[in-house]
Amino acid sequence: MRQVSWVFGVTNWSYRMSKVTRRQLFRASVAAGTALSAGTANAAPKDEKPDPFVDRFLPEQLTKEEIQASIGVKFTKLGFAKSTFWVGIFDLFGGGVPHAWIGIYAPHEDGGFRRCLFTESWAAGKIEASVDKETGVLELRERANSELKDQLVLACNLRTIGTQHSIR
Repeated sequence: MRQVSWVFGVTNWSYRMSKVTRRQLFRASVAAGTALSAGTANAAPKDEKPDPFVDRFLPEQLTKEEIQASIGVKFTKLGFAKSTFWVGIFDLFGGGVPHAWIGIYAPHEDGGFRRCLFTESWAAGKIEASVDKETGVLELRERANSELKDQLVLACNLRTIGTQHSIR
């Protein structure tokens, strides 16, 4: 075993760890960092936006005609509470790794749709959207024949996204 020295605000803190323990600590650190960054992303200023490159494929605002004429982005129309929501998925495959940008669009008072949620997936290859008509929970699940088949990729309550004009 090697001696591993880590400093977490305390100097000269040394530990002897097995490879399994280090691996578990690393995974836990990554998970904690992801959770923290997700929490700070929600507290970000309102003018913070995804990369401008994302806006080329999943723009902030769209009309029904623009959605239906879209090339390269798969849009799925979902109805809930007499409102129409759209889920846009732009798939990229880089180096054999599936990568998808996902945008959730809610109706706006001007008749268009606004991107109210954006996220990325670096594991799911074929994502399908569905909504529970009673609860309003939108679920995105992996449908490709892989280790992730039928796994939940993203879930959100459509009652809580968009604006006061999204649910009629």
